[in-house]
Amino acid sequence: DGLLSLAGSVAAKIPVTGDRPDILAWLPPENLDESSVRYLRGNLALFRTYEFGTGNVFGMTEGVTARTGQQTVFAFRYSTEDEAAGWFDKAIEQLSQSGRFRDVTVGDGTLSALDLEDQHIVGTHYRNCIVLVMGDEPRALTETLEIVKRRISSH
Repeated sequence: DGLLSLAGSVAAKIPVTGDRPDILAWLPPENLDESSVRYLRGNLALFRTYEFGTGNVFGMTEGVTARTGQQTVFAFRYSTEDEAAGWFDKAIEQLSQSGRFRDVTVGDGTLSALDLEDQHIVGTHYRNCIVLVMGDEPRALTETLEIVKRRISSH
C-alpha cells in the first residue's frame, strides 16, 4: 500500500501536457487533420507511421507528420544543413534500391517517386530539414512542399 501511495503522489505531480514541439508549426494549417498530427522521435516512430524502408533511411531523430486534405506531410529536423543534405542524398539512394519505390528521380534538388500504392512522393532538403509530401496530385504536392518550406523559414 505504501508503494502505491508513493506512486500516486508522484503521478499527481507530473503535468498531463507539456510544451508543443516548435516543429509542429511547420505543418500547413489549411485542411490540417489535427487528429493525424504526430511528433516523431527516432526512426522507429517514423517506421510506425510509414515504411520508407527497413533501415534508418532518413537518419531521422526528430520530425513531424500529419494529413492535410488528401496529402501526408513529413518534416525532419537535423543539427545542420550539411547533415540534412547528406541524409537526403543517402535516402535517394536507398529509396532507389529498396523495391518499394519506382520512378525515383531528382531534379533541381527535388525528389520525385511513386510508392507501391501509386502514391506520389516529392521531397527536398531545405536548410537543416528534409520535407516530404505524399499524395495523388504531383503539382499540389509541390505547392504544399513550398508552403512547408516557407513555414520553416518563418519559425
